Amino acid sequence: MHTVLDFENSVSLDGFFPSSQISARNRAKIINDPIYGHIEMDEYLVNVIDTDHFQRLHDCKQLGMSDRVFPGATHTRFEHSIGVAHLAGKQVTHLFHKQRGEIFESEEDYKSKKKIVELAGLVHDLGHGPLGHVFDLAFLRNALSESVQSITPEVHHEKRSVMLLRHLIDEKGLDLSRDEEIAIGELVIGHGSVFKEEPFMYQIVANEKNSLDVDKFDYIQRDTRNLNVRWGFDPDRLINASRVLGGELCYHRREVYTVYDMFTTRFKLHKVIYNHRTVKAVELMAVDALLAADSVLKISESITEPEHFLELSDSVLYVIERSKDPKLAKAKQILRRISRRDLYKFVDEVLIPPGVKQIKESDIASCQEDGLPPIDASDLSVYLIKANHGMGTRNPVENVDFYKTIEDVEPFRIQLSDV
Repeated sequence: MHTVLDFENSVSLDGFFPSSQISARNRAKIINDPIYGHIEMDEYLVNVIDTDHFQRLHDCKQLGMSDRVFPGATHTRFEHSIGVAHLAGKQVTHLFHKQRGEIFESEEDYKSKKKIVELAGLVHDLGHGPLGHVFDLAFLRNALSESVQSITPEVHHEKRSVMLLRHLIDEKGLDLSRDEEIAIGELVIGHGSVFKEEPFMYQIVANEKNSLDVDKFDYIQRDTRNLNVRWGFDPDRLINASRVLGGELCYHRREVYTVYDMFTTRFKLHKVIYNHRTVKAVELMAVDALLAADSVLKISESITEPEHFLELSDSVLYVIERSKDPKLAKAKQILRRISRRDLYKFVDEVLIPPGVKQIKESDIASCQEDGLPPIDASDLSVYLIKANHGMGTRNPVENVDFYKTIEDVEPFRIQLSDV
């Protein structure tokens, strides 16, 4: 839960301000975040927060259906996005105070970049659908043919975030230029051309280079706190030990252990929490319910239609459960099984050797021994889990740039053998 303290638009002793008077006042707000305490949201952030596009995130749980196994996992993408915006601004402000004359042309340049980065952090998850990542990874992959997926960028939530940002700006008339919109979208995606001479800008919110970014800084803290697990790392140490060398975001060499702590904690969360076998059973059942309801609710079609997608959140499950439409009977039955704890049964897990393509349900069904009752592929669900430290088989820390002293002009890498 967040407590919002609106010092600028507070109630006077004489009553409420007239709406005309409120609109002329600064709409900056102070939010009491459970992780960071009281944080200030500038007016340009509040203007986004106070829209149905962003408020929708109240109904998108950060960890999907994980709360059916871990009761504390009820936090949402609303609070996470506010946290990412806060950390993104904190990162830019730190760099400004540390390297004012080196990477920022002026205070106005700093304020402009801070605005762009904070907004990117705020809107980076606008495009998430119900159930979290399994909406993209399981529902859309089964609802849409491979040919449709190949020509539809919106199968990725980052692309949908950019789509909804465009729709939000147009519909709400936000005071953002087209250039600012493009820059924000590029930071959400993690690459582009606006900041080609300042690559560190792409390494704050969605870092494709080494996966070390404030998005992870926030969700790791927020998830471990709500799950009540004693894992973690100190993101403030990383932010305070960061600087830009050669255009790249880098960290003091002593923080290599903090970096390893972050990636280790992320890995443990994926192995123990996010991909817990019962969590996956519940999620796959919810996905099957959405697939069964898709012909009626047109869920998969919504990803390219902003107005339709804005109506889609975790509440779609309750819409199905409470519907009296006979066409939704199958989907409703699946969701009732979840409520009764009549879950899909876990059979086995295997490590797939490198080079082997994803194993499909039909592959398993076809390998049945003679004399056993037949198993149909439709009776099986196979879910591929890529459990790594963020960069596949590579060690992401070996892609992180470090420095030793403030006199350094070029960053260097630290190999695992040197730690």
